[in-house]
Amino acid sequence: YFINKIMRGEVNSDIDRTRLKALIEKLGYTEEAFFKGSDIAVVKPVPSGRIPFYGEIPAGNPTWFEGTTNPEAWIEPPPFCSTTKLFALRVRGQSMAPRFLQGDVLYLEPLSIQIGVKDPERPVPRLTFERLNNRVVAAMVDGESTLKQLKIVPMGKSKDNYELHLMPMNPEYTPIVIGPDSTADFQGVVVRSVRDEP
Repeated sequence: YFINKIMRGEVNSDIDRTRLKALIEKLGYTEEAFFKGSDIAVVKPVPSGRIPFYGEIPAGNPTWFEGTTNPEAWIEPPPFCSTTKLFALRVRGQSMAPRFLQGDVLYLEPLSIQIGVKDPERPVPRLTFERLNNRVVAAMVDGESTLKQLKIVPMGKSKDNYELHLMPMNPEYTPIVIGPDSTADFQGVVVRSVRDEP
């Protein structure tokens, strides 16, 4: 029944979209490759027990980023980690020093939080970001990718009147304020890091 719905292009509800995403992942494809049709045959299945490595993330000034759904490589999960529902990035830059240095490999829990231009009538609830407050996140702000510490900054008495600031740990770099006209996509939160000591 569900396959017939896919074939007819009737995947409209949130439940159906969730089922379709799970089916695509189980088959070992990205959504992009799945819907390309003829290119599916060249997509390699997900290696068992490994996690996707997507390359570098700027830890400095934000950099324009054209995202890819295909990982550069598949790597082992971090030591003593029981989940493979992570992805990995390598730090490029010094804005998060001394906590994260250039070349460190970060393991992130995926997020899918998107905010658009602020609608005063329907602000994004502060609760959306509470668990990320003071945590290091991978984010795209106005199309530019960066690694920073997220801080919720209250702006008055209303609970949902706040700003989101992306803070560097290195004082030589400037914080990024996600303003009312910004768009942002929070892609992951750092849960572990590994450094290759010389």
